[in-house]
Amino acid sequence: MWFKLAFLTWLTVLISLATGIPEILEDLSYSSSYESSWDLQEDCDCVSKVCPQVPANCAHGLVTAPGDLCGCCYVCGNEEWKYCDPDPTMYPEYFAYYLPWEKPPPKPMWDPQEYKFGRCGWGLQCRLREDLGPVNSLPVFVCTCQDEDIVCGSDGKTYENPCNLREEAVKKGAQVAMKQRSMCLGEPIIATPPQNVSVAEGSVILLSCEVNSNPPATITWTKNHNLMEYRGPNRRKAIHSRPGISIYTTTGWLKIYGARKNDIGTYRCVATNEYGAVSAASEVRTVSAGTGVATVNLDTL
Repeated sequence: MWFKLAFLTWLTVLISLATGIPEILEDLSYSSSYESSWDLQEDCDCVSKVCPQVPANCAHGLVTAPGDLCGCCYVCGNEEWKYCDPDPTMYPEYFAYYLPWEKPPPKPMWDPQEYKFGRCGWGLQCRLREDLGPVNSLPVFVCTCQDEDIVCGSDGKTYENPCNLREEAVKKGAQVAMKQRSMCLGEPIIATPPQNVSVAEGSVILLSCEVNSNPPATITWTKNHNLMEYRGPNRRKAIHSRPGISIYTTTGWLKIYGARKNDIGTYRCVATNEYGAVSAASEVRTVSAGTGVATVNLDTL
């Protein structure tokens, strides 16, 4: 909060004292909507305008073509994670992007005549990606879904958000509706299986497994099809599990201290809930004696 207040105060002083105020105000005069900029244009003649063929299926509807100030031509709205042209509502984010560099930003990117990437479609917003490097010395804006909830489609599949559902439905040519705002009920899905590993004798074997499911899953481990259960203190082997970053995610670990030759075998992460069980295997070998933790993928050896 303090950063935003300091930024707004600093911006007000800068605009008041800096030269070139008319140019800044001209840039800020554009309305937050793209369509309002068309009203600034006179003598728009859409009759003689040659436009590309309007696409039949657009996941996020139709938007005006980049650089079309009269609103004569339409194209598909940009999908999620596609580059986009920002509008003036993005100015605070755009300006703050340059603040750590202690230098003023170049001319704002929302001059409609210079649009290149296009507008985001329905249900998406154009946002600054601070985690991406600049392109041609300018920050990168991408389309992000306004609704970030995980959803279950009528096809029984789980989608990251409603935007992803619409895009997949259009690509597949299927009628898919949102069934519920949650992961679909069903058997677990192993998102990150345990890796094959090669470890030195005496070192630590560490296997991990990440599972997504609704309802949440219970993770157990087997070795050569035998259930592994270790209780009490001073055990050489330990099994742990805990919720992940999402309410639908569970992460499990198997740790074996002081690896021995008889620890060689096939280990399985088994995820179970009321809808079923799934598993993923990991091959473990031991090599020459040594110390430390090793999680080397055997496929790369």
